[in-house]
Amino acid sequence: MIDHLTDHFILMPNLSNATSNTVRVHSLEEIAILVRSLRHHLGLSQEKFAAKLGVTFPTVSRWERQISMPSSLALAQIKALLEQMSLSPQDSLRECGNALLAQYFSPSEI
Repeated sequence: MIDHLTDHFILMPNLSNATSNTVRVHSLEEIAILVRSLRHHLGLSQEKFAAKLGVTFPTVSRWERQISMPSSLALAQIKALLEQMSLSPQDSLRECGNALLAQYFSPSEI
């Protein structure tokens, strides 16, 4: 697992732009895929992923079960985590971060 790497991530999104994080996600299914993919690539349980984002475990569970959408702040934190992954020296993390950023966030926001 890569918990040692994710422990060094500091999720500090620019809150003034939190509502302008243009996400190319149109359905609960796409949010579920994004969250699950990111969490699995980081090797985190729903509980640990929730702690990284500052949300509760049931919140992450609802996203993955396609019950609710993340808030704009949570999306900003997800984007910040992906941006940090895209700078990783580990190829698989870097590639995953870049791919998910390109797939789910508009180019002007990357």
